[in-house]
Parts: sequence; C-alpha cells; structure tokens
Amino acid sequence: MNLKKLLLQMERTQWKKRNIPPLKGPILTREVVQSMPLPKNGFITRTSGSTGVPVEVRRTILSKLWYDATTLREVIWHKRKLTESFAVIRPNVTHEVFEPSWGPAFALIGQTGPVYAHPVEGDLNTWLQKVQPGYLYTLPSILETIDLSKLEKLKGIKTTGETVRKKYPSLVDSYSSEEFGTIAIQCPDNPDVYHVMENIIVEILDEKDKPTTQGRVIITDLSSEYLYRYDIGDYAELGECHCGRGLQTIKRILGRKRNMVTLPDGSRHWPRIGSRSFREIAKVRRFQGVQVSATTVELRLIVDEVLTKDQEQKIRNLVQKSLGYPFDIQLRYVDEFPPGKFEEFVNKYDAERHVCKK
Repeated sequence: MNLKKLLLQMERTQWKKRNIPPLKGPILTREVVQSMPLPKNGFITRTSGSTGVPVEVRRTILSKLWYDATTLREVIWHKRKLTESFAVIRPNVTHEVFEPSWGPAFALIGQTGPVYAHPVEGDLNTWLQKVQPGYLYTLPSILETIDLSKLEKLKGIKTTGETVRKKYPSLVDSYSSEEFGTIAIQCPDNPDVYHVMENIIVEILDEKDKPTTQGRVIITDLSSEYLYRYDIGDYAELGECHCGRGLQTIKRILGRKRNMVTLPDGSRHWPRIGSRSFREIAKVRRFQGVQVSATTVELRLIVDEVLTKDQEQKIRNLVQKSLGYPFDIQLRYVDEFPPGKFEEFVNKYDAERHVCKK
C-alpha cells in the first residue's frame, strides 16, 4: 500500500464504527521493551526518556507510512492553507533551519510554503516577529511565552508533546510519541476531544489493569510487531464525540503520573504552576517545578534579569497557592533546560521512593 491509497482508505474508514476486539496478555513497560530483541527490518527511533527510562524502538516502513498519512490527515482535517509558512520551535531542533517546503509527503496534496525552525532556547519572540509565520508548531509551555499579538500573519497553532493547559482559538493539539508517532488528533468538528488513529488501539486501565474510563493509557500499534499493550506512562479519559466519526475518542489527556504533585497526606493531583501570572510578577521566560521531598519543591527559573526579594516571595506564594499546599519553594536560576522532552512539573520524590522500595 502506498501513501495515496492509505489516505483514501482512511477517508472512508473514519466514518465507520470501529469495533475494538478485547486484548489479552501482559502489559509491557518501558523496561520490558528496552530488553526485547528488536526486529531486523526497519529503523530506530529513540524516546526522550521523559519517564527516566530511555527506549530504543525499531519502527517499520509501515509505521512510517502511517505517520506520514496521519500528518497529512491533520492538515486536511483542520484545513491548513498549504502555501503558508510554518515556524517550528521544538526541543529536537539544535540550530536555526530553513526548508523550502513542509516536507516530501506534502507533495501528495499540493505545493507548500517554507518551514523555519528554531531551538527552544533564545529570543523566540524576536525571531518569530522576523519570520512572521502563517502557522506555528511548538510545545504548550513554549507557547505561553510567545506574544501572539505581534504575529500578524498567524492563521493557526499546532501543539503536541505536553498537556495543553491554556486554550487558544486557533490551536490544534495532537497526541503523539516517539514510539507510536501520531496516536490521536484533535477533532476538526469538536475541539474538546481527540480521535485515535486507525492503526492504534487505546485501552484505559486502572492500577489493577481493569478497564475504566479514566486511568492509564495502554497502547497497541497494529503496524508494529511488538508494541502490544504498551504502558506509555500517560493518563487520559475516554469520551464520545457528536461528529459522526467511528474512531475511538479521548476526552482529556491528563498527563503523566510522574508529573503529579504528592501532598504530605499521600494524595496526588496534576498541578498547574505555570501561568502568565509569573510574567506579571517578573520577567520569567521559562520555568520548571521539581518536587524533591514530601514538603519541598524546587522551582527552576530562566529569567531576563535577577528577581528582587519581593518578586521571589510573590513567586513562592503563587506556587504554593497553585499546588494547594505551603511547600518550601526553593528558587534555582538556570541558563537553559536540558534538551529533550520538557516537563513543566516533575515529581522526583515519588520516583526515588519507588526505586528505594524495589
């Protein structure tokens, strides 16, 4: 099957009710996948190791075909104007890049505008105001630092890789990973849900591996020889959509367990420490919270200028309010964050306790 035939098939199958067969067998973890012998055919991709366990995954020509097809589907669903330019700000970009088109796969549906790419570090606002893109592709945490009012030609925004906390009128989010490529795309008729691609089966299980509507995301890739019932480390909630498509539907992507804050009473929740309120207090470009003990959170900051004592205290108060507990907030100034998948909040305290229990 070639890309054109697959796209035509997907156009037909999206409107048919998808019957998901019951899946059986053990749940695969990253540690198990890492130790498995890789198939001989295909090519290697490496995850960013955001769960702490880097994984090499050998993908096949078929999985690459599905990735190209679902990338084109996202453009078709959301009616992107091909002649516009795309600005890309992603962790895997190491230097400024210019490409004359969006990529070879797009030749199937028309001639495109150019792509401008930039690392996540640097003066992003000045760069974007210079290239004035038609579309912007980046992480939600980076998007919050961008002054969109200065991008006069901007027609749309694409995000992936992190949980979306703030809604924008022109934003389209997708759910993807290095292991699987595109998992789900935001519905073009209902922005509150995501539709799972036909080559993917999503199960939502509780901590005892029982089906539930909100819980752990377990993924089976029908184009892979061995990614069967794989625990990707995310939490999500299943849903329904009125658009008429017969695809599996995800209502919300909640985040990763390691991104939950643990309160001293043992309860957990996904925190929202990131907000524009930081930048109302001081010139904070980027930030990351790290829980290092039961009562301590380290807040790492990239700033344009050193904060005053008063600004630091206001930041601490804001974080404590957002976390729902008076944690000891320790500020740490850094120049940049390590390359790879960025996480707004990381719970090292829980991870270290888990290792100790083993």
